[in-house]
Amino acid sequence: MKSFNKAWLDELAFKDRKLVILHLMRVTLHYVTSSELPMYYNATRDALRKFLSSRSIEIEYPIRLTRLHKAILEFIRKNKPVTTSQIRNFLRQNNLPVENLHRIIHYQLAGSAIIIRCGRKGNKWLWTLMEDWLPHLDLNLMSEGEAKKWLILKYLDAFGPSTIQDIVSWTWHSVRETKSIIEELKHEEAVLPAKITGLDGTYRLLSEDYERLEEIKSDIEHIKSRLHNFIRVLPEFDPLTVGLRKRLRNYLRFPSYKPSARPHPAPGVILAEGEVVATYVTWPRWSIEFTNEKLALAHLNLIIEHVERTATFQGLNELSIWKINGKPVHSNSVRKFVKKFLEAGFILKNNILNKRLNTT
Repeated sequence: MKSFNKAWLDELAFKDRKLVILHLMRVTLHYVTSSELPMYYNATRDALRKFLSSRSIEIEYPIRLTRLHKAILEFIRKNKPVTTSQIRNFLRQNNLPVENLHRIIHYQLAGSAIIIRCGRKGNKWLWTLMEDWLPHLDLNLMSEGEAKKWLILKYLDAFGPSTIQDIVSWTWHSVRETKSIIEELKHEEAVLPAKITGLDGTYRLLSEDYERLEEIKSDIEHIKSRLHNFIRVLPEFDPLTVGLRKRLRNYLRFPSYKPSARPHPAPGVILAEGEVVATYVTWPRWSIEFTNEKLALAHLNLIIEHVERTATFQGLNELSIWKINGKPVHSNSVRKFVKKFLEAGFILKNNILNKRLNTT
């Protein structure tokens, strides 16, 4: 959204309560509408449990409340809203364990929608009880099976046409249950199978999208002309990258944070003219890898402008780029890219490209 103001999110989540913030689908923090929380929640508890288990964190949903859980909830009930630090201090004062407190708060209590983020105190989350924050919310509005079906339709609406593997990669549902849901949706004529020229396998798309494709056939040249200056910088863990990461691995390299680490599951992606031209990671330092150098160079001035905008939105006061195409920025092999960054106002100092960002 152009001219988007981050403060709008806080107003919608903490004042109007139209948005909620919760770990949904893996451990990424999501903003979703309060009205859709029951569907997202029931569709993704299984996925979050499986994802955490893959990281050797065993979580049970629904949670069985222990004495420690009950003590934390009683403290929140009496003192709401509270920060994690206040909860930790309370536990220590009462000789209760504080080990794995982040896991207990984020993945057990908040993960079970018993507590919820209700604001910020400085840079710390404030917690309160879900029953007090959204007293009329019914988490049992939809069963798990119906919710998973709803989520797959939501996915196809955003990212279809997609393969079964694409859907599984995004939802973390099992292949078996995904195939079963797709067959059910096909029987209801909500989803159609499709073949895509140049791609192997069978794809699925919403029936209504097939009708839309028919409508835009006559307008395809106009669409192509609009793509010329189409630049997008998608953040790390963007739903598009996550949703298509199985397919993207065929032509994108997903670098690790360090040699011994797992590959980045979903790096930031830069699009130009509808094509992926670069990926980037921001941790531990900004690094960009151009996957289509010719197209990237043709649009590099616009790409740099969008990269700066993305960094500003993420709260950076200055942007420091340490590597391009896996090489230090002083390397001769990336000189043509560095030249464009220097023209855009970056300074090369101590083998780092650096620019102070306009945050006003």
